[in-house]
Amino acid sequence: MTTVDLSPSGIAVPTGDLPGWTLGSTDDFLGTSLNLEEWHTYSGRPNRAPLAQWDPSHVVVQDGLLELQTYQDPEYPGLWTSGGLKLDLSQTSGKYLVRFRMDEGDGVAGISLLWPTDKSWPYEDEIDFAEDSGGDRSYSF
Repeated sequence: MTTVDLSPSGIAVPTGDLPGWTLGSTDDFLGTSLNLEEWHTYSGRPNRAPLAQWDPSHVVVQDGLLELQTYQDPEYPGLWTSGGLKLDLSQTSGKYLVRFRMDEGDGVAGISLLWPTDKSWPYEDEIDFAEDSGGDRSYSF
């Protein structure tokens, strides 16, 4: 069995403005729940994913980590269930700093992205930081 380091990076989250940039939002997830004034969880079935389900109970915050737990939850037989969330920002440009990790796995897709508010498909302005299609991910990134 492989041991995965779940500790935070040890590098503090930026606070205040960076030279030439105004800080709009930051979160170090040090509490035990999301700041629901900024973060919003998904619930229900995502479009174009017939075997998937979002459930807010799969979003876990603890000890400086935000974890989106994905597994076949008995609450939703036959579906892969995961946490999903968004941070509502109303801006069209800026600098985005994101630290994340996707663990090793096979069959569950992962994505970290900027998603436009326009809901038409395809999302021409979608910016993916990282995305995999759910195949064999024999490494963490």
